[in-house]
Amino acid sequence: MTSFLNLRWTLLLIVAAASQAVAQSPSYEVISRCFFIYAAAHEAARDMVQPLLFQYTQPRVGWMAGFMTGHQSNEAFASIFDANITSNKQFAMKIDRQIRAAIKTQNSAAFDAVIDETLSCDAALGIKAEWRPRLAP
Repeated sequence: MTSFLNLRWTLLLIVAAASQAVAQSPSYEVISRCFFIYAAAHEAARDMVQPLLFQYTQPRVGWMAGFMTGHQSNEAFASIFDANITSNKQFAMKIDRQIRAAIKTQNSAAFDAVIDETLSCDAALGIKAEWRPRLAP
């Protein structure tokens, strides 16, 4: 029953994030960059067992997946995504290293720097951040 409630809560968060993000029209460059930032933070949260970070990133990754699925045949988006893929991947790898090291060493300042990047994406995408994840022990 608990996993069903968690799934239901996650779906509600995804819908809320998506409805907030639809209100703005961010550039394709911002969307593609934020995709990699959210994905790096999300994977680290999953791998390093950080439930609050995972809960925070999950609806954002869900929104990105929905956006990308809906724009698969959009040549303008695909062109910009492909043009920026190398720099975006490099930045995501930096984010990934930084957040994993922060979690491993319990470095709150480094963790918060990564969260600042995600919050910057939230603002650019029009997602209202209701709360800020904290580093779990």
